[in-house]
Amino acid sequence: MPNYIPKICIAFLLIAVLPLPISFYSFLRFIVCGTFALGALIAHERRRQDVPIYYGLVAVLFNPFFPIFHSKEVWVVFDLAAALLLYKTAKYVTAENINEPIEQSKVKDN
Repeated sequence: MPNYIPKICIAFLLIAVLPLPISFYSFLRFIVCGTFALGALIAHERRRQDVPIYYGLVAVLFNPFFPIFHSKEVWVVFDLAAALLLYKTAKYVTAENINEPIEQSKVKDN
């Protein structure tokens, strides 16, 4: 995943704590769900243990097709938690570290 995708997603999640029109939050669901679903797939391919599970849960929470409804206050917590999770774990799914986990797994197998 290109390095700018998690950064854009984090920016949208932080903007989401503001009172905005419902159309923004509908659009946010597509961005967050897509980013975290792709991140879960990449993290799984790179043999990360827990990152795919967390990313998958966030993707389900923000999915735009079967939306989960909560109050604005609850969504602010979800938005900030998802932004923090992505900020802390983006290194596992971005292009900078594309070979790191694969090389480590090859060393362990030999």
